[in-house]
Amino acid sequence: MKMNHRIRYVMCMVLMLIAVMPVKAQNDERALAAAVDTIIRVYTQTNIVDRIVEDAFEKRKTAYMATRIAKSYYNYNEESDKYKDMFHKIRQFHRNDTTMAFKYIRRALSIDPKYGEAYVTACDILDYDGQTDEGLKWLHRGEQQNPNDSSLCLANATILARTDLNAAVAKLEEFKKINPAFPVNLYIARIYDKIDVKGNEYRAQVAEYYGKIDKSQMTQGDMETYVMSLFYSGQNDECNLQAEEGLKYFPRSLALNRFYFRSLIPLKKYAEAITAFDNLKASENSILEIRDTINYAAALAGMKKFDAAMALYDEILAKPHLSENDRNATNTYINQCMQARVKDYTDMGDYQQAIDFYSEFIAKRRAEGKLDDMMNYTLANIYIDWSAEQNGQEKVATLMKADKILEDAIANVKMKGNAVTFAAVRIFSIYFKIDPTAESGVGIPAINLYERLLTADGEAPTGANASRLVMAYRYMMGYYAYAKADYKTAMVYADKILDIDPLNDSALKFSQAMSKAGSRRSR
Repeated sequence: MKMNHRIRYVMCMVLMLIAVMPVKAQNDERALAAAVDTIIRVYTQTNIVDRIVEDAFEKRKTAYMATRIAKSYYNYNEESDKYKDMFHKIRQFHRNDTTMAFKYIRRALSIDPKYGEAYVTACDILDYDGQTDEGLKWLHRGEQQNPNDSSLCLANATILARTDLNAAVAKLEEFKKINPAFPVNLYIARIYDKIDVKGNEYRAQVAEYYGKIDKSQMTQGDMETYVMSLFYSGQNDECNLQAEEGLKYFPRSLALNRFYFRSLIPLKKYAEAITAFDNLKASENSILEIRDTINYAAALAGMKKFDAAMALYDEILAKPHLSENDRNATNTYINQCMQARVKDYTDMGDYQQAIDFYSEFIAKRRAEGKLDDMMNYTLANIYIDWSAEQNGQEKVATLMKADKILEDAIANVKMKGNAVTFAAVRIFSIYFKIDPTAESGVGIPAINLYERLLTADGEAPTGANASRLVMAYRYMMGYYAYAKADYKTAMVYADKILDIDPLNDSALKFSQAMSKAGSRRSR
């Protein structure tokens, strides 16, 4: 009885919906398609639904209507399907009926063999089912029927981009030759964006192609993607400019408000950022992210409201499910906040006050288990900066205090890259200042450590690290050659320099001098 009652109830609801269709939708094909879509998605009595859909199709027998019905029958709700084991009936609220979908795809093509969306829908269904090659056959059939249909070209390029981005871009550019009005840059930007949803590898390309487009061709979604891509590719000025422009048209856009606000922080426009944060909170469907709060605290710090900023940072770090990336970002901003406060002291020449303040901050963070590598680095740099105001043994004593901090930091470093950075600072900002002519060799232990850190993985250093290592080897070569007259050891370091930089003038001259003296360099 209960089941019969349920069936009667569903039929009544469906019939009521159909009853109003002719009034609201009979003369509006899109409204009729939307009503049919609702019926297919919601109602579970498939035999009744299929009959109603057939009746609706008879009212508007067009390729568009048939294709929309096909899409509705293949309404696969992946998000809901995650819960099908827990709520096994969840699938009754959506359809995954490929038989009915292809029935209407074929009907669409019988009405209009050139209707591209029908071929694209067939490809989508097969592609989702893992039959991508079969799906591409549908697209090729469609292109043979209608080579000027942009939807077919786009679908083909989107699939091609998964394995060959350059070929996908070339296909779109080739299509523009056939159709000069085709907005090729817009779709290339969308292709790059579509394959870059999990990272920011192609954000610069997305921004580049959107930048070539007349803004009148962009949807709100395009504008949001453009601004986001500018931000994540480090183009903060342009991001700020374009977000501000976009907000004229879409003032309540969450994404545009978010990236307008965030772009202000690296531009150090802190007062504007405070106002922009209020606008972000008032955006449509606004839900603040952790990074929004981190950036707001940075704006407060930039306005010298240090206590308020630190209270927010501590609140963020107390969150139980904070990601490692957000935790690292928060600690970076905390250090920047404290650096700003330290700078207030050092700008007045009060280095001791800066050291006392920052030492107290570090002690607190250490006790809380929140000490970050870069905090010790900042403290060491206060001493290094202070030494620039000093002379003689006073200068040396101050630099050695910085060295002790960095030496301890290297021994307890959390990130290997930071150890290399700290080791380089010891050499170039401390020992090269204490012994600029390599007379005492006081920097040798620091250089040996730097060399070990750089070559620990067995790989030859490259880029800036290689250049720095050459400078360190020159110190060693000079010390052994001129301070110790140990030419054999000096030649070892000349060889090390030439291994990295075969055209290094100092090492070549020394090697040539040794050759003339009878100690030839063997290669």
